Amino acid sequence: MVSFIKKFIPLNHPFIINMGWLALAQILGRIFRLLLSIVIARILMPESYGALAIILTVHELVSAVIRRSTQTRIVNAKQQEVDDICVASSRLNWVLSIFAFLLQCLLGVLVANAYNDDALLLPVVALALSHLMLPFAMVQVSLNLRYGRLKIVALCEVLQAIFESLISLILLLLLFDIWSIIISKVVVVTIWIFVHRHYCSWRSTHYKTTEITSIFSHVFSSSNYAIVTDILVVIKNNIDYLVIGYFFDLKTLGLYFFAYNAGLGISSTIIHSASNSLLPHLCNQSQQSLKKEFLYTCGWFLTIIIALVLLQISLVDIYIPLIFGERWVSHGAIPIITVLLLSAIPRALIESINQLMRSRGHLDTELKFQFVMASLITLVLLLNTESNLLTIASAVTVTIYGLAIIYFSFVYYSIFPKLLDSQTTKSAHNLAATKTR
Repeated sequence: MVSFIKKFIPLNHPFIINMGWLALAQILGRIFRLLLSIVIARILMPESYGALAIILTVHELVSAVIRRSTQTRIVNAKQQEVDDICVASSRLNWVLSIFAFLLQCLLGVLVANAYNDDALLLPVVALALSHLMLPFAMVQVSLNLRYGRLKIVALCEVLQAIFESLISLILLLLLFDIWSIIISKVVVVTIWIFVHRHYCSWRSTHYKTTEITSIFSHVFSSSNYAIVTDILVVIKNNIDYLVIGYFFDLKTLGLYFFAYNAGLGISSTIIHSASNSLLPHLCNQSQQSLKKEFLYTCGWFLTIIIALVLLQISLVDIYIPLIFGERWVSHGAIPIITVLLLSAIPRALIESINQLMRSRGHLDTELKFQFVMASLITLVLLLNTESNLLTIASAVTVTIYGLAIIYFSFVYYSIFPKLLDSQTTKSAHNLAATKTR
């Protein structure tokens, strides 16, 4: 069996190794979060699930402002400019984190008023505290990714999952309701900070303001695309929660939120792992080898996702009632879970292409696509507000498939030829210069 795997799967390939470490971490983390989700599904009512969905959606939307604001710039930086960019990035991270904290507090007030539920405000504000903690290790995380220390990233994710699950379980058993999730998410940020700072020796040096201003401006301008793109990604991934919660009710939203996490939870962790390992891998490829390497790694990635989706679909009638309880079956969750599971395949393809665009600095292309995708999904949701949840899930899934096909076709027939042409032109110039000398 081992020899068979080695023959058909390139276990010594850098992308497979890096993805393996992160996938292992995600699987271990998923085991602990699965235990947590079982308890949550059996303790929380659909209405509480719906409230939790709104709170986490607001947090995710604001987190997009700082999640990848400077990471890509540090990963792509030339070696001689790394320290300067890290210093500028550290300062920018603090500015964006304070802004994110204030923005989330404001959104908490607006959401509480929009849904006529004052109980939503305090959890949103409490979760906003985590934004103020992130700058202590954001540069260190980027450097660990840059230098391929994905074992450290994996270790951190496992530790976070373990402690977040344990804290949540204890608080849930003490009847803290949704506050158990909020408190645990804020506390585990300290673990994230400690691990990344422990394994990365970089610390901010004291530069004169005049020395760092130009670098800061450059990093800020290059981060604009990343910030706006991440916001659009969060809108695309979470707009269904906001629309369903607004036009239906928190109980209906709770059912949809459960179906999404019970179905796409595992696939999402694999996609996240692959994207973290794919970006530095593609950054190290030459223009000539990029197309072949991208198609190769993307092919293996999609193969894994397709196999996982088919396995989950075949077992969904068994594991949902067995693990989460019969009440979710009676609420009609299984058909919704099945449809949402199918959307994991195009989501994986889209994320792979996004990493390709980032590795070559085509952030404008990614931004335009995310805008189109977020707009179309929002339009599809608004057109189906009179429909049931299964129809909404089906419409969103079909839309994502169509967009994934268009995105891949555009990159394959438009972006790749341009990259090869630029490499050919550069080689011709170098040859002409050599002949001239």
